[in-house]
Amino acid sequence: MDLLIEHTPVCCATCGVLFTISKTHRSHLEKSEESFYCPNGHKQYYTNPLRAKNKQLESELARLKDDRDWYAKRASDRFNEIEHLNKVINGYKGAITRMKKARESESVSKFMKGEGK
Repeated sequence: MDLLIEHTPVCCATCGVLFTISKTHRSHLEKSEESFYCPNGHKQYYTNPLRAKNKQLESELARLKDDRDWYAKRASDRFNEIEHLNKVINGYKGAITRMKKARESESVSKFMKGEGK
């Protein structure tokens, strides 16, 4: 029984030594980004550019979600503040109306008693 394993060359990024690993093992290393070592003991690994880009985009997405949440909270706080101020304004309007009616009632009362001009 013959066993044939295809190998692929690898060059150490640190010392430049050329060695081989099986194609299936290289494929696994590229997908998993696990580290391996050259014959001289230097740590090696393959980076997946799509995975790095994905991490960058996930980080950006998280930042944008945080920004969105902050702006939503700020808008909600401002809306609540405006509602409160509108209620305060309506309270003042009611107080002014009551004072005007009291003054008119007082004037009518004086007029009826003959005290008015």
